[in-house]
Amino acid sequence: MSPSFDGDWLVDNYRRGEITLQRVVERLHGARTRFQQAELVRTEAYGDALVLDGNIQLAESDERVYHEVLVHPLLLSLERPARVAILGGGDGAALREVLRHHRVERVAMVDIDEQVVEFCREYLPRFSQGAFDDARVELVFADARGWIERQREGSWDAVISDLTEPLDGGPSAMLFTREFYRLVRRALAPGGGLVVQAGAANPTDHELFSRIQATVAAEFDGCRAMLSFVPSFADQWSYVLGFDEGAGLVEPEAVDELLAERVAGEMFHYDGECHRHCTSLPLYLRRTLQGAPQPFTDASPPRLRTGSDL
Repeated sequence: MSPSFDGDWLVDNYRRGEITLQRVVERLHGARTRFQQAELVRTEAYGDALVLDGNIQLAESDERVYHEVLVHPLLLSLERPARVAILGGGDGAALREVLRHHRVERVAMVDIDEQVVEFCREYLPRFSQGAFDDARVELVFADARGWIERQREGSWDAVISDLTEPLDGGPSAMLFTREFYRLVRRALAPGGGLVVQAGAANPTDHELFSRIQATVAAEFDGCRAMLSFVPSFADQWSYVLGFDEGAGLVEPEAVDELLAERVAGEMFHYDGECHRHCTSLPLYLRRTLQGAPQPFTDASPPRLRTGSDL
């Protein structure tokens, strides 16, 4: 017998056989863009949240857990991350974190959905905190792959891939392949690096993560993975980092000093001890990665299917 719940709820059936529910206090704003349905809702558990096509993308109470791990380990690992490209990230929160770095001189934020960016600028300014208006920022409304193809060789020091999951039939599938990461590698200067949000990495759902890790590892000299549990996602989330020859992930012992020297403001979640935890992968993931997962290619890209598709 299925339970019934009074009131308004967000229903996420991201995986087959599982749903998560978030009680909605108020639906504040909504808009249909060319690509997706965007909504700002106020949840009882996590405060205001950006919802795209029914799925929470970030929530007020814990978005810094996700964004601090996405941005800071990569930028602290690079000697001079002056030129940073963000792919996706239309809410502006990753952009906000990048701009905290004193060594950042130029940022391009590339998002295919201009209407979502404008929606977030108008209704969710607390997430970007003025980042869209920073003089160092160029907003580009374009397909990320076409944009990367047009970049000069060695024109960026860091690329942050904050793209949506590569859903079957969605716009992101071709942005997680060997050929795409080869283009990113070409656009990076010597000693540069890439970070990719790589989806869930729990005991029953980690194929996407493991294959993204294999794909990045096939195109970069060094590859590392990090994890953080994001409560509003109800999941352990993964991040895959790729480094050019001569670069590598910062050591946990160096993180706190580098944060104090190179980053403005206080951290909410990430520090040296957190870094140590995030880089400690559980045994089941290490075994999966040792099993040589198949990289994604243009001929065989990821086609993630949600519970509603099955």
